[in-house]
Amino acid sequence: RPAAAATPEVMSAETAKQLVESWQTIKAEALGSKHQIKMLDDILEGSMLAQWRARAQDVKQHGWLWEYTLLGLNIDSVKNVEAGKAVVKATLQEAAQLYERGRADDNDAYRSTYCAQYEMTWQAGRGWRISSGAVLY
Repeated sequence: RPAAAATPEVMSAETAKQLVESWQTIKAEALGSKHQIKMLDDILEGSMLAQWRARAQDVKQHGWLWEYTLLGLNIDSVKNVEAGKAVVKATLQEAAQLYERGRADDNDAYRSTYCAQYEMTWQAGRGWRISSGAVLY
């Protein structure tokens, strides 16, 4: 991935989709079998980074892992709030399964369609990062 420019770009629907897809992939890696928690730094910042880092560490400490599958993604809206800040609303469809010490926990499995809102912030030299997120349903 090329180095990010120093000045912020305008968030497009395509860039938003790539960022949300990357977030879903990294979330799966951080909470999955290899517990790639450090990868969260590549996509998140601020309170969202702290929240997901703590969640991923908790999952690892308990000997759990989540298997996530992104089944669908639609970018519903992109609002460029100011230079270097954007709010993105997306509809996601995902399936997830919790494994505890290698065994599937059927009580913690789901397939869901939900709407999420993400605040995205431009960082010079690093590009777009997700600084907050909320499930709206």
